[in-house]
Amino acid sequence: MTVGRLAPALGLALASSSVLAGACLSAWPLGGPWACSADQTCAQGYTCDDGVCCKPGGQPACPTLPAPNGNCETGEAKVWFEDRDGDGDGNARVSRVLCRAPLTGGWVLSGTDCDDADLSINLAARETCNGKDDNCDGVIDEGLPGLRPFQRDSDGDGYGEAGTDAYACAAPPGMVELPGDCAPFDPSKFPGGVELCNGLDDDCDGTPDSLETAFGDTGGAWPCLTGRPGICSDGAFACVPQGGGVARQCVSSSTMRRETCNQVDDDCDGMTDEQPSCLGPVSLVGVAGATYSAKRITSTSSINVACQRSTAGVAEPVSANGAVWNGVSPGFHVWAVEVPAGSAWDLSAPNAKLRLTFSASIPSSALAGGAWGNRSLDHPANPVIYVCGDTDGEVIRYVSAAANDLSGNEMSFSSVLMLNNLAGDWVTGRGSGFDTSRVRRLEVMLWNQAGNFTVTFDGASGFFQ
Repeated sequence: MTVGRLAPALGLALASSSVLAGACLSAWPLGGPWACSADQTCAQGYTCDDGVCCKPGGQPACPTLPAPNGNCETGEAKVWFEDRDGDGDGNARVSRVLCRAPLTGGWVLSGTDCDDADLSINLAARETCNGKDDNCDGVIDEGLPGLRPFQRDSDGDGYGEAGTDAYACAAPPGMVELPGDCAPFDPSKFPGGVELCNGLDDDCDGTPDSLETAFGDTGGAWPCLTGRPGICSDGAFACVPQGGGVARQCVSSSTMRRETCNQVDDDCDGMTDEQPSCLGPVSLVGVAGATYSAKRITSTSSINVACQRSTAGVAEPVSANGAVWNGVSPGFHVWAVEVPAGSAWDLSAPNAKLRLTFSASIPSSALAGGAWGNRSLDHPANPVIYVCGDTDGEVIRYVSAAANDLSGNEMSFSSVLMLNNLAGDWVTGRGSGFDTSRVRRLEVMLWNQAGNFTVTFDGASGFFQ
């Protein structure tokens, strides 16, 4: 039935103007007297069909809609398919049962178009190398050279899902050539992805964490407390292989180091600024791992500017614990205690002190000018202490200024040296100065003209604060 056949019904409807008025029918827009309004609506009791207000099975008759019994004035209703791309073939998934094709939109009786958004795809098309089913026969790129497998990429991470292979000479829509997606619906997991410490296989290598060596979530964004003391307390989470699997552990962000005098527990032992790393050993006698040596100095060219242990000279006997030193022949002599290999003493604390106490024996107690120096000869009458760094040139030299600490033929010596806040009987002599938080050696130099002598260091000789 065409729109033109509505004319007879028009007269009947207009004859009853009161009915129209009662229906609140709005003024008809352009397009004919029975045209639907701009928003595709009609007066109460009417239906908008193909732009016309009508009554299915009544008057005015509808152009495309069947009557309630399914019949049409033109015969039996048919299934019409939407043809959006205008290629004459409709989409089987979008259909309507109508008496005739609507004037608006594209509707056809064929529903075999497999892609109704592409004019080039239909039953009559020729297959080309584009990853599409051009001729809608259910096969992609058939009969074309260079076919290779593609897989469905549901999560868009660029890797395909196993078992979804389709052969084509170009990537079909939604498919990729790279295989191996172990989590096809999670775009964060794919081959070569960032492994996280989560018990899952984020990089699709078949191993969830346990044998991995690097993880993407173990940096500063994941802080934690290790429960260890000192600088080892602050940490970050890391995945650590454990028992054939993986365990998330809080790993310290700092490596324990040598204890220094800084009011911090550097070596993570629960104690702060403990000796001997801080302040040096309590006793210079029997320091564990230390090396003791003694020499008679044969060249005095550097005694005022450098440490002396490495100076060429004659070795003198010293006991294993460093307590007993036997000097041989007159001249300058030096005794040294060196820290264990790889360690150091931190003597930088403002209140660091050294106590030096020893007894001595000499061949004669009435040596002219005294056994321990001769000031008239500009020889030191008291011990000289060298605090040494990594090299002999890194030195702070302390000289006793007391008039009678060790002079003449005295048989004992005892004095306290304030290393960083000099007061009393000691002054600094010539020397380079250096970072005293890394002291490697302590030396004691004596001048003796009596020939042989024996010095015995008291166990109270050592550092304190």
